Amino acid sequence: MEEPNYSLESIQFDEPQKQEWLVDGVIARNGLTVIYGPQKTYKTFLVTDIALSAASGIPWKGHAVDKLGLPVTYVAMEGADNLKYYRVPAWLKHYEQNSDVGPVSIVREPLYLLSDRHVEDFIDTVGRDVHRFPSGYSHKSPRLVVVDTLARTFWDGDENNAKDMTGAVQALDRIRQELSTAIVVVHHTGKDADKGARGSSVLEAAADSVFSVKAPKKNRIVLTNKHQRFTAPLAPMTLDLKEVTGSTVEFSTLVVGDEVEAAPRPLDRSSRQEEALAALKNIGPARRSDFAKASGLKGGTFDRALKALEEDGLIEKRAGLYYPTLAPAA
Repeated sequence: MEEPNYSLESIQFDEPQKQEWLVDGVIARNGLTVIYGPQKTYKTFLVTDIALSAASGIPWKGHAVDKLGLPVTYVAMEGADNLKYYRVPAWLKHYEQNSDVGPVSIVREPLYLLSDRHVEDFIDTVGRDVHRFPSGYSHKSPRLVVVDTLARTFWDGDENNAKDMTGAVQALDRIRQELSTAIVVVHHTGKDADKGARGSSVLEAAADSVFSVKAPKKNRIVLTNKHQRFTAPLAPMTLDLKEVTGSTVEFSTLVVGDEVEAAPRPLDRSSRQEEALAALKNIGPARRSDFAKASGLKGGTFDRALKALEEDGLIEKRAGLYYPTLAPAA
């Protein structure tokens, strides 16, 4: 065990205490954010969109980022070439960004969080260079590190083992503290996606922000803020992905577009979806059978209403229970 090294930080009671954000209301400065979801739910597309927004200094879906842009390091243990040659160029083209984007670097080598030597080498490598911007602004070490995915950092460790997950969280904390950076971890769900992130609950408990990602249909993401340590959780966001094709560089891939606003729909009691949603709001969290009974809808009629509400992000299922989300029923 290392020798303790304690420090004291005073609180100025005559000055308002304010949480600082890397992406306002989404990612805390120097915080730990977990974004998880089943396979093939566009998690990497989403995280790439957030990271490049931070690097460019443009707001992410209306949430402000540092106007100078931020150095970003992406630990791409899955699909580094796809990220570098397809997704980043597509994002730059879609958002009409170029050399004004802050330094973005990719780490291809596996980062084994349960190895002190791996963590030390990572901190030394990532933190040694000064990242310079065209404006003359510079910052040593990245302000955002993305780890994609957590599973690749465990090697022979066990995600379900609380001791191993605690070790991984401690390693992430060390990286955050020594590099003064925020970290976004991309993670998967288990066999039952409704039970949350895969493995030990230690990870979610340690995180400052937790988001789940679902893809109710092709090229659509529903992002739900499960936990926010410093503020109220965000309302669910529905995002569509757009296809972008290269010109001088040959690529065709997807980027995350702007937030989708549901088309206005009058509250009509003949609408099966509205009837089901109103029933769920009335009875609160409910199992499927109780939800169906309360709605008064039968068989396939209820199934179709249920599917539509999930696709619109108006309800979600957690631990076997259906909940109305914070999204308004348009």
